[in-house]
Amino acid sequence: MWTKRMFSCLVGLVALTGFLVVKVTGQDPPTLGGKTLLKVDGDQTAASNRVRRRGKQESLRGPNVCGSRFHSYCCPGWKTLPGGNQCIVPICRNSCGDGFCSRPNMCTCPSGQIAPTCGTKSTQQCNIRCMNGGLCAEDHCQCQKGFSGSYCGQPVCDSKCQNGGRCIGPNRCACVYGFTGPQCERDYRTGPCFTKVSNQMCQGQVSGIVCTKTLCCATVGRAWGHPCEMCPAQPQPCRRGNISHHPHPLLTPPPRPKKSLL
Repeated sequence: MWTKRMFSCLVGLVALTGFLVVKVTGQDPPTLGGKTLLKVDGDQTAASNRVRRRGKQESLRGPNVCGSRFHSYCCPGWKTLPGGNQCIVPICRNSCGDGFCSRPNMCTCPSGQIAPTCGTKSTQQCNIRCMNGGLCAEDHCQCQKGFSGSYCGQPVCDSKCQNGGRCIGPNRCACVYGFTGPQCERDYRTGPCFTKVSNQMCQGQVSGIVCTKTLCCATVGRAWGHPCEMCPAQPQPCRRGNISHHPHPLLTPPPRPKKSLL
């Protein structure tokens, strides 16, 4: 016969373990005050074990589990396989196309590139690489402004580079030594100035003067430099010693002192 003391012990045991399984054979179930307390047969014990096993399988595991031991869930951007309990499947908001979702919201494309989305072979798959920010579509490059060529590797200069300069970027010239300016149009080389040309030979070098070609040819010169370069024809030559917008004044020898009459 169950007493109140035995029932108190039973309640304490239930509080500690969280469940109670009692196998009763050939005896009436325990009662208190004419009411049945608990009766569990063999089938009910097996069902309880299945519930516990199922509960253990449903607990989430893996590196991407958030929450506590009693309330766990997959961290944002991760999910489980159907019927699984490991948070190892990444979630991508956008379609990965011909690639696959390798981490939350990031796709690994067939080319090996990692991006938020991948193109499809029918529209964006390319077997070539476009340079300088060009976009590839169906094995053809669509170049950004300022570049041209099959692979967008050739820069474009709207105005041609002068005096041996070459185009190295959109409207950007690399000038050879002695030239400057957006199109290498300014000549800052210095050399001797010649006042006479005879039989394609430069003669009459101005003594003690080294200047730019512009300065030489706009003043007394007929040829300039070494090797000698002919001065361009000037239908309206500048007034001697005056060159508009030229940074260097004409270098002339100092005037001779006047002789005294005494």
